Amino acid sequence: MHDHGSVGLPLGFTLLRLLLLGSVTLVAAWSLLRAAVPAEPGRRARRAVAGAATLGGIAALLAADARWMPDQAAVAVIALLVLPPVLRGPRPVLGWCATAGVTAVALAVGVAATRAPAGGTAAGGGTGAARAPAATGAVADVGGGSGQDGGDVAGGSGLAGGPGAAGGPELAGGPDPADGSGLAGGPDLAGGSDLTSGSDLATASPLDALLSSPPSTLPYLALIAAFAGASWLALCPPTRAARVVGGVFGAVLLAALGHVTASGWLVSPPAGDPLLARAGLGGAPVDVLVVPHMPGWNLVQTSDAAVAVGNAPTALTPTTPVAGQGGRWALVWLPEGRGELWLAGAGARTTVVVDTGTTAWTGRDVRGPDGPDYASAVLAARLAGGRGDLPLPELSDEDARALRAEVAAIGGALAVRADASPRAAEAEAVARAEADRLGVPVDPAAPRTLVLGGEPTGDHLAPWLAPPDLSTPRARRYATVLAEAFPDARPTTSGLRAWLATT
Repeated sequence: MHDHGSVGLPLGFTLLRLLLLGSVTLVAAWSLLRAAVPAEPGRRARRAVAGAATLGGIAALLAADARWMPDQAAVAVIALLVLPPVLRGPRPVLGWCATAGVTAVALAVGVAATRAPAGGTAAGGGTGAARAPAATGAVADVGGGSGQDGGDVAGGSGLAGGPGAAGGPELAGGPDPADGSGLAGGPDLAGGSDLTSGSDLATASPLDALLSSPPSTLPYLALIAAFAGASWLALCPPTRAARVVGGVFGAVLLAALGHVTASGWLVSPPAGDPLLARAGLGGAPVDVLVVPHMPGWNLVQTSDAAVAVGNAPTALTPTTPVAGQGGRWALVWLPEGRGELWLAGAGARTTVVVDTGTTAWTGRDVRGPDGPDYASAVLAARLAGGRGDLPLPELSDEDARALRAEVAAIGGALAVRADASPRAAEAEAVARAEADRLGVPVDPAAPRTLVLGGEPTGDHLAPWLAPPDLSTPRARRYATVLAEAFPDARPTTSGLRAWLATT
């Protein structure tokens, strides 16, 4: 399932981060010190600061992943950053002209961005996220029930029934329940972000592409502009105006770096390990769980607030409740490596940094009906200090014994309700075999139903659908930690089992 031997550290981004932090520290300190001490800097000091600003600006440009920027603009930005350390001697006229130009462009971009709608433009070219492979066939009902024909959700393709996009096996519809009817339960998680209908970066205007870029773009642009301005200002004599403007650039560098750092955009989560994060959206925190956090289809759980998630602003899937589980859920296709998971809601949007690594998930498809239950176990294992390397739910010997006891306790005709998951199919076989052994008829019209999948309603539930026993100290600790880390998540029996197995 997880091949941790092939998932390396994001060394390239780590070096960019260190270079950015060092450059901001040096250039901001020099700019603020120059504002306070009116001394003529030496040639070596000017060139050292200009060189640090060049490296920092290029690092910020790379970290911003500014694929929305036209090639000509990128060349101009790099030239503005590279020229100051190359020039010899003071160049006050050229320095002031370049500083004024950089400041004017930065202010114009900032004003345009702040006046745009909070949700961004619809036509934006997005971030160039990977396209999801089309899949056809039946859609697995995560809330329960057999496969049913599914259409696109928010532009995404139907998922189940096609080849496993993340390397998993084909998601079969599974056997229908004994009564042959579709199951009640949660809504289909049939979406998933498919960018085949999204607009292309080449056809969007630079402003539209900028406004559809990640929220981290503007702070990174502020860093680039401040680096360029401070670098060109180093070519000017330390007049009062140069010192004041330089001090402003130093303050902008520190503020922008602080914003980027506090927002988590400089963080690289462990590659290929289930991700638990918290983001601010519209002034409220939103908890996010991504499972398995590997290339391909991923199951995303969020807080109860109505949000949409996706791998680009043009490919967002609304999250929906799932019966028996807390929070809201959606399926999102994530490409290899470091990227961003988009969240939109309440007139705002934000991103969460993801790093799926390069190894595809080889476990059973998380798009199946037991995906959310598996995610609850992964979350519990993570909170208990484990990595979340868990197999998908299987029918244990303990579960089989409990099912036989439940059939015996019913003591008469019963109906069996299952979903398309392998565990439910195996549990149904155990229940039917026990009913045959006891001479108990299995009748879809029977007044009592043994529920093995779908919405956990009724008096006769499979062990994994029944509420967890939270009477012991360790179980109560699980519920407490879960409520603190992910308030809208609901304790589950599978989660409790994972917690007890990890602690």
